[in-house]
Amino acid sequence: MTQKQILKFPKRFFVGRGGKRVPDRRRNTNADWWVWEHSQKREMALMAKGLDPKGFYSGDACDFYNRFDEDFSLAQHLNHNATRFGIEWSRIETKEGVFDEAVLDHYEKILQSAKYHGLTVFLTLHHYTNPIWFAKIGGFSKKKNVDYFLRFAKKMVARFSQYVDFWVTIMSPSFMPCKATQWGLSRPKKRTCF
Repeated sequence: MTQKQILKFPKRFFVGRGGKRVPDRRRNTNADWWVWEHSQKREMALMAKGLDPKGFYSGDACDFYNRFDEDFSLAQHLNHNATRFGIEWSRIETKEGVFDEAVLDHYEKILQSAKYHGLTVFLTLHHYTNPIWFAKIGGFSKKKNVDYFLRFAKKMVARFSQYVDFWVTIMSPSFMPCKATQWGLSRPKKRTCF
């Protein structure tokens, strides 16, 4: 007869959920993703395949932006001790240098709720989308534009550091350059590898 072995996780082992903002983009008309989703070129390509473009727009999905407290309560009930989610730069800085205080207040409520439910917070500053104004000036394809993101990041750290345990600067940083340069799917849409 074999003995059962009890496995124990290390003290700082995190169990939790991570979330993307894709479903949250439906109402975010300030993001480059929304512009792409509603572009005539994309809609025409879908229609050419016999598809209705309206069936391919981002929807509410789990509606984390509004139901965060329920989600965190459930996570706590499931014995999660961590959460990772992102804040939407294009929601916060809708125009260059213009920061929406109401949106910042809302994100602060989300962070407060996570802490109330005992969760370690991993906060992502950039998760694939850009403000339209940033995309129009070339996004990250122009070195000088990094200063805009640095300004945003510094403001977010100053505002939210009391709630954030770990910062994720850019989610999957190698994905966006590959998407742009290897597959030609995002700015600058120039394939350089294949």
